[in-house]
Amino acid sequence: MLGEMSGKRIEILKETIPGIKRVAVLWSPTQSEAVAGFKETEEAVKALSLSLQSVEIQRVEDVERTFADIKGGRAGALFVIVSPFVTLHSKYIVQLALKYKLPGMYPRDSSRKKAALWPMDHS
Repeated sequence: MLGEMSGKRIEILKETIPGIKRVAVLWSPTQSEAVAGFKETEEAVKALSLSLQSVEIQRVEDVERTFADIKGGRAGALFVIVSPFVTLHSKYIVQLALKYKLPGMYPRDSSRKKAALWPMDHS
């Protein structure tokens, strides 16, 4: 089910952003739920013939540099995978996405409320 949701969310991202070719996937490799989410998202990105830029974050000190790397990698959008780290720093992540003008898909509705970008969870 979760894999199907990742696929649908990536599909919506592709349909919403004309000409998108590369998606940056922000995730925390030290958290098992994020690892599973990344694998599912990776499969969905490949199935839709998009290029994936894996962006691993582990420390808040690395987040801003990470966004500079995303823009340097020419990603057309950001896809954020849920984890405790992302939840804890969601406001900062959304602020940087706005700063770097990077449209995104987020794991929680609260992220959308912090910035007028696309949420992944409509509940």
